[in-house]
Amino acid sequence: LTGLNELRRCLVPSAFAQTRQLHRDRKNQVLLLLQQHATACKRQSHYSKLATLSTEMVQEYEATVIPYMDYAIEHALGTILPPPVVDEKSNNHSEEEKNQEEEKNQEEEKNQEEEKN
Repeated sequence: LTGLNELRRCLVPSAFAQTRQLHRDRKNQVLLLLQQHATACKRQSHYSKLATLSTEMVQEYEATVIPYMDYAIEHALGTILPPPVVDEKSNNHSEEEKNQEEEKNQEEEKNQEEEKN
């Protein structure tokens, strides 16, 4: 799979800028429509609940959808690598080492207290 990603990057590097620009344009279009809808609902007093929901939708779009889509497009282009796979055995081993270090520190503290007394 890594080889295919490298091949894709070599064959279509000029398409990346165009893809990013199209993505930005679509994001901005959707955001503009959501904002226009929220503004239109605020002008009508009997649409107060709809205006509140529209405002929340704009906030949710900006906070969640845009970062997700930005990450997705960059990941699809191969500019963001997936996180490394962590071996569970090595992860458990490091936790055991941490526990052992904590126990040693506690024992040392007890010994120091005993020496003071």
